Amino acid sequence: MPRLEQVVPVVLVVAYFYFLCTDTLIQSIAAGLVLSGHISVVGAPQIAFRGRPAAFGPLAPPYNSLNASLMAPIVFVDGFACGNSSNAHVNGSFAVVLRGSCDFYTKVLQMQVEGAKGVIIGNYDNLEPFTMFAPRQPHAITIPSMMVDRSVYDQLASYNMISMSRVGDEMALLTSFVMFIFSPVFSLVVFYLLITLHRQQTRRRQKASLGAVDALPVRQWSGNHSPAETSLLLRPYIPHCVICLEDFTPQSRVITLPCGHEYDEACIRRWLLTQRKTCPICKREV
Repeated sequence: MPRLEQVVPVVLVVAYFYFLCTDTLIQSIAAGLVLSGHISVVGAPQIAFRGRPAAFGPLAPPYNSLNASLMAPIVFVDGFACGNSSNAHVNGSFAVVLRGSCDFYTKVLQMQVEGAKGVIIGNYDNLEPFTMFAPRQPHAITIPSMMVDRSVYDQLASYNMISMSRVGDEMALLTSFVMFIFSPVFSLVVFYLLITLHRQQTRRRQKASLGAVDALPVRQWSGNHSPAETSLLLRPYIPHCVICLEDFTPQSRVITLPCGHEYDEACIRRWLLTQRKTCPICKREV
């Protein structure tokens, strides 16, 4: 049966690549922590919509460089704005596009290249908006963007001019902390520390206590069997220490274990205190 030390690294590698390939868990947690976005209709302040700002661009913490409402006409873009020219004449306008076919970063960057002042992305039907993340170079995005649900996307078609702003309290520090807690690197570090602690506790349980080692009988070797060794008629006598492989001499101080096997005092003390609390020959526990 595989030991814990063999199984856990495999689990960690699988978990690492899982979190590396999907940010669903991170998005679901961070979505409730970042700032809310506010879209209002110019000329009709009573009409307003809520959205979820992207985690990149001027609406995203900790930058928040958009300190006031940004006003512009809106232009609906046919297709998904996934890298090709939209021919939608979005220059100086808010580009309104649908989610799908490519990542959010690609959509927003394409609209930025075409001169849009901001991007509003409509989510799939019956799905709440969530925080959009950039897979690469988020600092390249300089225009604001946010996601809205499909009903808001449909309603925006009735208006010509809107303003976009951020609302809510600054929670960048809390958001960053949660993102760090659920990052693969942090998870790997925590699991590694747990494995190390488990190994240390296991090794500590495998070692003999100093009191137990001090209580073992010590004698000056005289070339004869110890009383314990003599009583074990079927056990062959070994006239040397099997740890250091040195023959016993009249100057040798030997320790006799409960099983009857004898060892050089320094060798067996080091073995019992730093390795295992068992006899190196028969594995009987001390």
